[in-house]
Amino acid sequence: MYKTYETRVNFNQISGMIREFCVENFYSIKERQTLNFEAKGNTDSFASVMVDDKVRLNKIAILYGANASGKSNILYALQTVFRLLITPKSTRNKKIVCYHPFALAKGEPTKMGLSFYVNGIRYDYEISYNEDYILSETLNFYPKGYKASFYTREFVAESSAANITFGTSAEIKKKAENTFVSNTLNNHTVLSTYAKVAFDEDVKAISDLFAWITKSMHGINEYHDPNETFADMMRKVDEDPKMKSFFLQMIKKADFNIVDFHYEDSVVLQSGEKTKDIMFTSVAGKDSFDLKTINQSGGTIAFLEKTRLLYDMVYGNNIFLFDEPENDLHYDLFLFYLNAFLYNSDKSQMIIASHLTSLLAEDLINEQRDLIYFVEKDFETATSSCKRADKYGLHKNQSLYNAYKIGKLGAKPALGSPFILNE
Repeated sequence: MYKTYETRVNFNQISGMIREFCVENFYSIKERQTLNFEAKGNTDSFASVMVDDKVRLNKIAILYGANASGKSNILYALQTVFRLLITPKSTRNKKIVCYHPFALAKGEPTKMGLSFYVNGIRYDYEISYNEDYILSETLNFYPKGYKASFYTREFVAESSAANITFGTSAEIKKKAENTFVSNTLNNHTVLSTYAKVAFDEDVKAISDLFAWITKSMHGINEYHDPNETFADMMRKVDEDPKMKSFFLQMIKKADFNIVDFHYEDSVVLQSGEKTKDIMFTSVAGKDSFDLKTINQSGGTIAFLEKTRLLYDMVYGNNIFLFDEPENDLHYDLFLFYLNAFLYNSDKSQMIIASHLTSLLAEDLINEQRDLIYFVEKDFETATSSCKRADKYGLHKNQSLYNAYKIGKLGAKPALGSPFILNE
């Protein structure tokens, strides 16, 4: 999703993580809601990682709630703020299509806040926008441990350029500043201007931010490049010894009875046509046999797609948004996947919307309640709200799972009798 533009920098030198995200007036979310990834309590947990000498961030956040409670809308909002940051507009009359206000607040601006670390430096970003214009932007950062302005932007008028001011700590030369001002239209962000302009001057501070978002931030359930098939994805795995070794190890642990796989570009279908496919080798005693992708279960394919992302999260810096990723996987297999991520990753994050309440009974989750958010929609106002599990005042000896099951934490569907009455 975010790989449209060439960023002209070395991705391997850039890493970052989300510290906090806030949103208001977006789909079912009217009042400001916040996800905070700062780890609380146990500082030696596999579930969190140090990003500087004082701050430790959680690698995972799991959102629970009833259907239509607003869990997915939080994911969409997080996806949206990153899209806004790197997607410019070609003309001034294009609408901001990701403006989706609360039904009773149409015309009012959507506001989002994002706090994150890139290469050990904290950045705090705020944006306000409507269907036509970016109304305001503020990007502050902490290059030497104290707060400094990177840039500010205010809407002036439809026919006027935005008022954009760079802070001296951003170290953007005057010529580059002028290029940003003259090329930033009222309907896209300052940072996204970098995607459509060739700069003669060094704008490393900008290019690093843009590159991190482009490389590391992924859309909801973006399991692989939308322009490639499953066979294309697995072909790349087959051709990369390190990646293939990782896959074979994960497949073995998943107990699929698959011992190998290879890519073939001339598999004959029943119709007589030829196609490209992955052949999976299974064993039966001392014998082995190959099966096509179509002969594999949906769960096997789903696990392999997720394994591709796990590889990126373990060996790189990536942030993935998942909406019900447990689908098609046995509970134990999904739990194994989460544990593999937590125990082996270092710089990556996962934000998950899930209905898999059994996870709440797991020791890691029950003991680290700052990983869990409960999302619910108010019946009277039709607005969504979220609250982190450690903010409910539940005693550490009380089961998070049991408290949720009996409705003590909310975020559950209010169901009636299963009997249908004939009128």
